Amino acid sequence: MIDIIIPTFHRPTVLQKLVDNIHLNTTVEHKITFVLEPDDTESIKSAKATGADILINKYPEGHTGSANTGYQETNGEFFTLGNDDFNYHKNWDTEVMKYFSNSNAGVVGVNDGTNSGFTAITVVRRKYIEENSGCMDIKNVIYNPGYNHNYADTEFAQTAIKRGVFKVCTSSIIEHMHWAFGKSKKDAVYEKSNATAIEDSKIYQSRQHLWT
Repeated sequence: MIDIIIPTFHRPTVLQKLVDNIHLNTTVEHKITFVLEPDDTESIKSAKATGADILINKYPEGHTGSANTGYQETNGEFFTLGNDDFNYHKNWDTEVMKYFSNSNAGVVGVNDGTNSGFTAITVVRRKYIEENSGCMDIKNVIYNPGYNHNYADTEFAQTAIKRGVFKVCTSSIIEHMHWAFGKSKKDAVYEKSNATAIEDSKIYQSRQHLWT
């Protein structure tokens, strides 16, 4: 079973469409869980209406805290961290599961729609995190909680690469409909993420010695 964990923030109008997209294109047994900020009442209301599970971020506001909350409060054998601006393509799940069946993979990166060969969008074997954590030096987390948003997923992927458990499945596609790729309009949520980019970058640079 795959837990599809989706931190979301102030985008209540997109959540039903996202849930419909996931159910339409996912055949492996799965559960969708939205992780929301406690004061984001409109998104909480919309998320509940979709029938998905709901969690409230128990850490300081931000994508990273929501992601760690989602991991710690779910229990599927596999999980993937989504965004509310993802587009799940048909067979994304069956293609990626082939890699877990045929390798020692703990983390499998999927195609984010750019065919770049490296992606921070991943599907994860929960046992890998339980035994190792997603960080070199912090236990029981996916992402280093020092980040607000940016670079957290990149550090996670680089750590898995360093440990030799990262694979890439380009035939599994979870398309990131990000404004920077020209696939959506820049909104207040993207602006909020951009505001922390410099500080997050400094954290990333200071920690690169852990996996290089």
